[in-house]
Amino acid sequence: MASTNSGRDAGERSVIGFNEDRPSGAHPVARRQDGSRHDSGTDWSGARELSSLPHVSEVTRQMLAEVWAIAIDNPNLLLRGPKGVGKKHIARMLHNTTTVASSTPYLVVSTNEELARALSGYESLEQAPVSGEWGRTWRRTLVVVEVQCLAMSAQGALHEAMVQNDALKRSGAASVDRIVVTTSSDIETAVQKGELSASLYQSLRDVMVSVPPLSERKADIASLAQLFLACAREREAHASATTFAPSAMAWLEAREWQGNIEELRGVVERAVTRATGEQIGVQELERAAGNGNTSTVPSGELPLAGIDLRHVVEQFENHLILQALERTRWNKNQAAKLLGLNRTTLVEMLKRKGIRAA
Repeated sequence: MASTNSGRDAGERSVIGFNEDRPSGAHPVARRQDGSRHDSGTDWSGARELSSLPHVSEVTRQMLAEVWAIAIDNPNLLLRGPKGVGKKHIARMLHNTTTVASSTPYLVVSTNEELARALSGYESLEQAPVSGEWGRTWRRTLVVVEVQCLAMSAQGALHEAMVQNDALKRSGAASVDRIVVTTSSDIETAVQKGELSASLYQSLRDVMVSVPPLSERKADIASLAQLFLACAREREAHASATTFAPSAMAWLEAREWQGNIEELRGVVERAVTRATGEQIGVQELERAAGNGNTSTVPSGELPLAGIDLRHVVEQFENHLILQALERTRWNKNQAAKLLGLNRTTLVEMLKRKGIRAA
């Protein structure tokens, strides 16, 4: 694969657009795939793709480059990363990009029974093969969620299917499945604990891509927030909000998203339903975030399970700084006075925290 240089060369196109070299007949990435399963909560309306966002962080570029490099030569793929980082969405993106998605089955399984049913038709799928990527036929995409939670017998069956799938590909077979496995666990530890079979681990370790948490790709937050806002507006016919106030976007970018992309999506969607004007403000976001146990402002009560004190203090500090900036229309002199700081200290804090007007 070509390396990424300045400008949009071939390597960069395959990472960002993930579709420039797509086979003829495949649908554009940004079209809804009505023929495939709508996986509520991870598909993000099926109308947009992470790779086609206008601003993608370098960390995300590199991760998608790894996915693409493995997908070119292998029908099997392991995506590992914390919960909520978008692993199933990446699988959907790969399906949409490398198959004629409206005609090719897309299956998501998470239980022993679902996997058994999916693998029972491995040899004789009713769905006729459809011409796809690089002249090969992809019979379907099978996504296996949280593989370490499956019984050992189910993991054994999956391993056999993956070995057979790889053998079919190597033999030049015209019809091959794409199998995407996901996990939020450290697979080496899972093997040591007996949660993941050693044979399955051997098949997965060479086709593994780590999906980083949102804290490591904060440059994606603004584009993701706008994406989730647009998707929420499509579902909410009477939604009035069309954008975020500058202070609200700063709030989003300063927040530590422990629930990753899925937490961000939930907060934005709830804020859309609460907003009464064209702009979503900090107040709507704070109320939306307060629905769970991730409230920005500490309650004063120590949870039985304990807390991350540094994280809570940081969030509370961010909350007060953003309130001061919002109240003074981002006048740093006035905001510093409200916070009992000198202007230089406040400016240094904003730089360190990455808080800025959108």
